[in-house]
Amino acid sequence: NIVNDVSQFGKIDKTAEYGFFHDVVVFDMNLDVIAVTGNDTDEFAHDGPEYVEARRDVATGAKNKVEYSRNHEGQSIITRVEPLVIYDVENKIYEEGLWGNDSEQIVGVIETHIMKSAYQNRVTELVFRMVGIGIVFTAILVIVLAIILRREVVVPIMKYSAVAKKIADGDLSQTVEHTSDDEIGQFGHVFNSMVGNLR
Repeated sequence: NIVNDVSQFGKIDKTAEYGFFHDVVVFDMNLDVIAVTGNDTDEFAHDGPEYVEARRDVATGAKNKVEYSRNHEGQSIITRVEPLVIYDVENKIYEEGLWGNDSEQIVGVIETHIMKSAYQNRVTELVFRMVGIGIVFTAILVIVLAIILRREVVVPIMKYSAVAKKIADGDLSQTVEHTSDDEIGQFGHVFNSMVGNLR
């Protein structure tokens, strides 16, 4: 069931976008293969002593987990070795949300081979996606700020400029109409006061 579930993540299906798992292997306590993606149970019988020792350390409980990089079948992979544990449900010990050690029994080892290339490709894709989102967000922010700047500053100043041109031509009946309380509105009040004084 474990290896069949893992196969859904692209190990067997070569058309899958990301085949994260190169292999998932389940060993019993004698470190004999009892299940593997691809069903090639003889593939791991000739592994080097360092790999066998890592599995034995996990199977005996000497280490909780072993992780290392290696080349396997021409692929650069991250190998993760973890214990396969069952729990004594009838005599379970429950402390702070975790099973107590007395209720656990190691019955084998699960070894997972994670494809470095798929991992790195996914990270690269996420980086590009984040950069793309950042660019889009920045563009939207610039557009919104440009619209606000145009409405609040550029348009009133263009109106003031048109009124000032008419006043310069001698039409002192002109006034600017901008009633906001910001600096542009205050400038409008001062401008109207100046035109009144000119009259």
